[in-house]
Amino acid sequence: MIVEDGPVDVVVLGALGAVGRRVSGRLAPLLGRRLVVAGRGAERVRARAGELGARGAVVDVRDTAALLRAAAGARVAVLALETGDDAAARALLGAGVHVVDVGATPAHLARLEALDPLARRTGATAALSVGLAPGATNLLARAAHEAVGGAGRVAITVLLGAGERHGREGVRWTVDTLLDGAPGPARRAALPPASPSGRVRVRTARPFAFADAPAVRAGLGVPDVTTRLVLEPAAAGAALFALGRLRGTRAGASPRVRSALVRALSQVHVGTREYAARADAWSPDGRAHAAFAVAGVEQTRATAEVVARTALALAAGGAPAGVHHLDRLPVGEGLLAELAGGPDPAWRFLRLEEPRG
Repeated sequence: MIVEDGPVDVVVLGALGAVGRRVSGRLAPLLGRRLVVAGRGAERVRARAGELGARGAVVDVRDTAALLRAAAGARVAVLALETGDDAAARALLGAGVHVVDVGATPAHLARLEALDPLARRTGATAALSVGLAPGATNLLARAAHEAVGGAGRVAITVLLGAGERHGREGVRWTVDTLLDGAPGPARRAALPPASPSGRVRVRTARPFAFADAPAVRAGLGVPDVTTRLVLEPAAAGAALFALGRLRGTRAGASPRVRSALVRALSQVHVGTREYAARADAWSPDGRAHAAFAVAGVEQTRATAEVVARTALALAAGGAPAGVHHLDRLPVGEGLLAELAGGPDPAWRFLRLEEPRG
């Protein structure tokens, strides 16, 4: 441990990873020594903390005792990594520490949702769905749902650029989701460009089991929610979705094969770094339609902006105790428009006209 005594607003666990580095970099100018960057590897933690003017802690989140020592006195802990279980979040919430969790798989979110009674007992808040998908997509779905006066169907489409460098765990999540998901029909979708001067992309979007669908169904009471993915450029998308042929096979289920795919895909960075997400909603009778979208460059940056805003809001107090998805927290209100403003916006936020999906 290399943390000195003193008040702490936020501790970022997994601060050396792709998302964690961005989150801590966003928070450091605002919090200074009230920020703790935590990770494995003393030299790397010390270097990163010194670079940011923050404090550092050497922590393996699987070591509950070390985790609680690092978070002692902190108002908020950002779990910028997916641990595979609920042990870290359970320990932090049990100690009354607010949690912002970047986990993006349905199974992980379901495990954390089950911690709601614990969080309510200790007065802590856990914020889930704090990235692009899930996260911004939940907010877009809610906006479209409200615009039609209550939706009977919601379609979420996400475009990701293969030119962006993602962390190994992010690539693993993509491979696992593709190989474990259920097949379904593809749809054509129009995705807005990151720049107002860019061209709208009309692409084939394929079924992809993003974790926002269960939360939208439960939170908004929408019975029919679909989620689809476009990978740009099209050749990269075709190659990725060709892996779907391994779904249900012995090779597709093999951990060794999956690890090899993750290693290979982690080295591929081609094409654009732009992203886009849109949510379309239709009224139960199909007569009313609304669609909202965000578009920008580097979805990791957008995720970090959402996480940082959420962490700061929880540190300020006033959030309801319990486990909540972003669209059910006060910080989510107006966040789509807020992150589209200022001199360096995280994304464009648009209301769209033509139904797609």
